[in-house]
Amino acid sequence: MKQNLSIDGIGKFRNLDESFHLNCMNQKVLAYMEVLGLPIDLLFFASLENTDNIYQSSYLEKKSRWLYTPRYMQEKEWDMVGIWAERAPVAFDFGEFVERAKQEVAKKCPVVFYAPCGGVPYYRDLTIPNIENESELNNLHAYFISGYDESSHEFHFFDIFSDNGRMYKSSIDAMADAYQVGKDRWFVDAFSIYSAPNMENREKSYREHISFVDAHHDPLQVYGFMADYLDFEYTQSSIVYKVSAVNAIGILLGSRKFFSRFVAFAGYGDAVKAAYHEMYLKLRKLYNLINRLFSNREHFLIDEIKKRLREMGRLELGAMELLREYLRNNGAYLPGLLPA
Repeated sequence: MKQNLSIDGIGKFRNLDESFHLNCMNQKVLAYMEVLGLPIDLLFFASLENTDNIYQSSYLEKKSRWLYTPRYMQEKEWDMVGIWAERAPVAFDFGEFVERAKQEVAKKCPVVFYAPCGGVPYYRDLTIPNIENESELNNLHAYFISGYDESSHEFHFFDIFSDNGRMYKSSIDAMADAYQVGKDRWFVDAFSIYSAPNMENREKSYREHISFVDAHHDPLQVYGFMADYLDFEYTQSSIVYKVSAVNAIGILLGSRKFFSRFVAFAGYGDAVKAAYHEMYLKLRKLYNLINRLFSNREHFLIDEIKKRLREMGRLELGAMELLREYLRNNGAYLPGLLPA
């Protein structure tokens, strides 16, 4: 009998990473965690990324934001919300992968694998209009299989390209042809995602968060540097997603948004929550302005952007002082993470 297998709740998948700062794997795994109804905020206990690291990645190494490795959403910590990855104990070829993937989807377990951007038809079609040369089609992408249609011999995929995320289909035969051309670039990693209900570990998140706060020290110099470098960067010719300021503000917005979520989830006081929410809103405004500046070449925005950037260090320093004061005054008790 022909089968049409799919993961439960696929219609509810959505992008939670508004600044697209996570890598392609983490974006999709995070969306899946939300579909399962997991307490994803537990994973953001240390998401206040050090701005020196952001400066190093975006300005010195000239990396795109999705090549930045954040402190949060690491696979070793997925157990906090009750999911984990299962990998095959032996290597496999394309045909064996297809059979394994069908078996996993039949068990309601999505499958993630890495392959070239040009290897799966739907993603090749998305990528081609947005690259400078065809060699970029050989870059690796994390694919998320959410279903299988035997009648059309297609895999179903969830992906996030430049919007809220959507479902795609691609021919397994076409994928097999691409695999034969460059098989050394396929399956550099592949795993299924398993989950167990009610396996969250709030105490681990709490311990890691307190350790993070105790050790956290950030000179917050990146905001001033971004302002000082903005005029020069505006004169340079570059595709928007490669601009250092665009990548840096994307990481800053994404990380601070998730930390603001954690602060609210953990049960910090109203003043702390308000401070981090204000930081998030101001960074979102900056994110929009900086993208407008480089996308639309609106030079008149530069002075406003500089002014806003130079305010951010003060705001962030004040928010951390409020957070530490709350912990001191309340015996480090956080009601969202610890039982009463």
